[in-house]
Amino acid sequence: MTSEDLAMAKEMLRAISASPVIFYRASLDDYAEVESVSPNLAAILGYEDRDFDNDLSFLNRLMHDDDRTGYAAVVRVLRAGEQQAVEYRLQNSRGDFLWFRDQ
Repeated sequence: MTSEDLAMAKEMLRAISASPVIFYRASLDDYAEVESVSPNLAAILGYEDRDFDNDLSFLNRLMHDDDRTGYAAVVRVLRAGEQQAVEYRLQNSRGDFLWFRDQ
């Protein structure tokens, strides 16, 4: 990686950190392992990426009860190799629910 590549990567990380979007990467094999989470997770939800402890069950515990079934259905679609967006609510560290959209 060149110094120019490194500078660009650092700038992208700063932009992601300031954005209202949480980027995460998770395994679709069993959809239980979080591989990475963007650093702005703490600012948006009030949790640190280590709170996920590489386990999406943390996400499931934060999800509004009414949204779990629809989210699980979309995961099945993704596992089949298709694309689909899903909207759901997550509870932040103060107890409020915020809307999210994955695509």
